[in-house]
Amino acid sequence: MQDKIKHYYQQEFSTISMYNSPIRLNSEEYFQNLSLNQNQNQEHLLALLNGNSSPFRYLLEGNIGVGKTAFLKHIAYLWSTRKSLAHYDLVLYIDLSRLKEKVSDMSDIVSSYYKPLLDSTDVLSQFDTILYLCDGMDKIYDWEIKNEFLHILQFQKYTLITSRRYLIDINLLYFGEIMILDGFEYKFSNIGKIENADNPDALQNSTIPLLKYINKINYEKSNTLGKIVNFIQKDKDLEELSQNPLFLKLIIDIMISEEKNSKEKNSKEKNSKEKNSKEKNLGYYNKYIILLKLIEYIILHLNDYRYVLQHNQQFDELLNSNEKVREEISLYYAK
Repeated sequence: MQDKIKHYYQQEFSTISMYNSPIRLNSEEYFQNLSLNQNQNQEHLLALLNGNSSPFRYLLEGNIGVGKTAFLKHIAYLWSTRKSLAHYDLVLYIDLSRLKEKVSDMSDIVSSYYKPLLDSTDVLSQFDTILYLCDGMDKIYDWEIKNEFLHILQFQKYTLITSRRYLIDINLLYFGEIMILDGFEYKFSNIGKIENADNPDALQNSTIPLLKYINKINYEKSNTLGKIVNFIQKDKDLEELSQNPLFLKLIIDIMISEEKNSKEKNSKEKNSKEKNSKEKNLGYYNKYIILLKLIEYIILHLNDYRYVLQHNQQFDELLNSNEKVREEISLYYAK
């Protein structure tokens, strides 16, 4: 069973899929960039998992899109390659969103999740040290099912549980340690202005982890990444949102799309004598349009859009827009 599960992790968890794109990133490179508790990184959590022989129950919190699921899968992958956690007989990743009915013990859950890989139904009794990676406690919406699962967890020695922030509705004393996955460790404000931003290769040879990430998610091979990075650095709201891997990916996609639309429009109007100079400051260079498009995507594609909008204050100014914001948005859509 161990070999089958390790092979499964090596096949499925070695790379990270990028939201609605053909890009897959190497998981080890990706997680070198993420921050825990604002001043630590994945090594802190791995040290806890590796160095603690006493029973533990840890909680890893983070906003949607910050990488909690990918983080747990990366941990499972490290165990499968013997790069870490080698003293555990088994490391089992469990997607709690699939837990739709009551179960009597952990064997029921594992048997359901890993059925094609199991040699027998009584699988767990064969192993002494099992680390359970329980992903998405907030996705168990039925309280009776959640209560039963929490009861089962009390009898497991080693557990790491994830949840979105502010949605864990159980006593925090239940956990031995609570950690927060913040987003990228490297800040845009630490990068400095990108020189020769119009150069298509402006970021190509960068050794800065955040810029390397931007290069890799740029599957359309846009030549304006340098200008996009410079623009994000100038705005605190966009910079804060861009520390989240999902939001950064979406912001870049939006800005590239707006750039294309702007160029197509300019091409059609190049013979026109009337040019509205104000339009040059709109489109993909306009903070409010970027946020508006981001909100549109969140509402259309994320089931928990209300949670996202409520817990990211950067959307407040737009959702409670003043006259200036409404005027700029109206100008944009009047083009």
